Amino acid sequence: MISLTLARRSAATLALAGLLAGQQAFAADARACLEPADVDAMVAYALPSAMDSAITFCAPHLAPQGYFAREGQSLVQRYAQAKPAAWPRAKAALLKLGQADAKGGDQTIAQMARLPDKALQPFADGMVGQIVTESIKPQSCAPLEQMTRLLAPLPPENTASLFTFIIRMVDSPSRKPGIVPRKPGLPLCPETP
Repeated sequence: MISLTLARRSAATLALAGLLAGQQAFAADARACLEPADVDAMVAYALPSAMDSAITFCAPHLAPQGYFAREGQSLVQRYAQAKPAAWPRAKAALLKLGQADAKGGDQTIAQMARLPDKALQPFADGMVGQIVTESIKPQSCAPLEQMTRLLAPLPPENTASLFTFIIRMVDSPSRKPGIVPRKPGLPLCPETP
């Protein structure tokens, strides 16, 4: 499913940015995990950049009167309004991932830690855009356009939560006998009943 791949890759891209942009060098904590609200924030922050990159990539492969051409940029702008509110939690989640992966405090992380948010955010946006552009195939453009049109009426927060739900469902270990569980894409905290 291309939308899931894009959401997971965008979250992974932001996780990479977090590794490079940790505010302090922390001791590694192998138990660091992401709560649903953490993933919501990372997705909410990444969605505008991911959508903008998809719209730009897909433009030559779609009808000039299609949804992306008519409504795409206004949707990106609407979703971008949620980025400032999502950034603090998204950044904290990225730092949590960086802490777990730093293995004793990498010098690069320590150096990047001093960068202000205004330097880190464009870096994260650029990484998301690059990964999305590299991930999309021309034949995925029509399904992406249709999915985006179907999700457009939702508020950005609901769309982020829907992607988080899908990520959690796909990344949860298989409970079927005989099925070998695959490694999850993100260190998700166990669900509480």
